[in-house]
Amino acid sequence: MGICVITFCLIPRGVGYEQFIPMMADSSPLLLELNENDPGIFVTQSVHKQQAGFSQTSQIHKKDNHIRGQARFCPHKRLNNAFMLHASTSPFYPLFAALDVNAKIHEGESGRRLWAECVEIGIEARKAILARCKLFRPFIPPVVDGKLWQDYPTSVLASDRRFFSFEPGAKWHGFEGYAADQYFVDPCKLLLTTPGIDAETGEYSDFGVPATILAHYLRENGIVPEKCDLNSILFLLTPAESHEKLAQLVAMLAQFEQHIEDDSPLVEVLPSVYNKYPVRYRDYTLRQLCQEMHDLYVSFDVKDLQKAMFRQQSFPSV
Repeated sequence: MGICVITFCLIPRGVGYEQFIPMMADSSPLLLELNENDPGIFVTQSVHKQQAGFSQTSQIHKKDNHIRGQARFCPHKRLNNAFMLHASTSPFYPLFAALDVNAKIHEGESGRRLWAECVEIGIEARKAILARCKLFRPFIPPVVDGKLWQDYPTSVLASDRRFFSFEPGAKWHGFEGYAADQYFVDPCKLLLTTPGIDAETGEYSDFGVPATILAHYLRENGIVPEKCDLNSILFLLTPAESHEKLAQLVAMLAQFEQHIEDDSPLVEVLPSVYNKYPVRYRDYTLRQLCQEMHDLYVSFDVKDLQKAMFRQQSFPSV
């Protein structure tokens, strides 16, 4: 038996739709043009995150027809037996059915149309946030070619990746150590930043809104974000989104900003948090809680501690 030499290309759990979105198509390993000198590829995708699958549904793609006939080609029987070695003898068949349904939904032009609508709805939501909110900002280049991002037509924004790209040296994101056209913001990941850190200087501002407080407020009002960081909050967009759903999100963001401006009592804004710790938060206001948490971040320089966690020099030696 020949040795199977395969390159494993592990795709982040929240993708799998990039081949349906023109600006993301060259990020899809399944669309790579490979020849007999290239390795075979395994691609894993978590369908349940943003596609039409039950929770836990995932799929494995194998792309190695270009090395068929070589010793390193992985035939179906070998892959299937390896999979069965780690699979349950009593699988939950609706999970498999969900994968078939998802594949059918995306068949032909349907997949491209569904995701094109999703991208456009996400762009319109970003424009609405920029128009209505002062504190929360979409994580996108504020200006492209001397013109405000939101002043471009939605159709133009949806068709050109440079409106979502990380340009080396740009100040709006604060990242460094990458090449031109290496990274871009996924248009179907609605990422917002909250006040607290000046992206251009990397320094803390006097006042901040920790994203976890905003996340708690949204959950109190029936909106569940995917996750939040120190000063950023993420929402996953899918073809199931509608203008009405995202309009509700924008309205809640604007309402939270009004609570900040009015310095509303915490018991009115976050009743579940207040009622769980009534003594601790007696007579607290929303702005007071934000300031207290922000000051804690500043005192320990938490943003730099977090950054160090992902730097090679912080890893233990092995």
